[in-house]
Amino acid sequence: MDKMLLNYLCCPKCYGNLRLKVIETHRDEVVEGELSCTSCGRMYKIKQGVPRLIINECFKPSNKLQQTFYDFYAPFYDRVERSLAMLLGFHEEELRNTVVSAMEIERCDRILEICIGTGSNVPYYRKYTNGLIVGVDISEEMLRKCLKKAKEHKWRRVELIQGCAEYLPLKSNIFDRVLIGGAISYFSNPKRALEETGRVAKPLAKVVIYE
Repeated sequence: MDKMLLNYLCCPKCYGNLRLKVIETHRDEVVEGELSCTSCGRMYKIKQGVPRLIINECFKPSNKLQQTFYDFYAPFYDRVERSLAMLLGFHEEELRNTVVSAMEIERCDRILEICIGTGSNVPYYRKYTNGLIVGVDISEEMLRKCLKKAKEHKWRRVELIQGCAEYLPLKSNIFDRVLIGGAISYFSNPKRALEETGRVAKPLAKVVIYE
């Protein structure tokens, strides 16, 4: 986690500001640490460079089921999804190109992807913007795969957060473009997730949802 990300984070419970305590760094990145809310006092861990900004309210039955499934599915996700796309008669690359181009991303736009999974959309965002890309996911294992890709491909200005769509740990009016891809029908509370998406998006930002 880049320390810069702290400027965009908030407590998912009360939206209070967070204070950072660094335990371990590597090349100016926070690898291990703690975040504490200056309003409600809640504590959140940073593990392996990913802030774990997830609260009990995230774990309603549907969300908990999806977390369990995707933690198991993560090691096979990329390979299986690519094969399924081919069996259904289309190429995964075409789908991602279509979805990301629909976002109409501009050069310096900040991007939020809710349910970023293994990060397969990141290279497509980078065709359009040099801005910050933030990915949120409830699955620790999907984020682990995404983080591995980020290191292998040397992605810059890509930050990952463990959290849920219904309680986004992000300040209001930040993002120029938001994507929710292939997930909203699984959320425990889709209405609240959409309200949260609207909160963190800038006025006149573009939000794309595909299912």
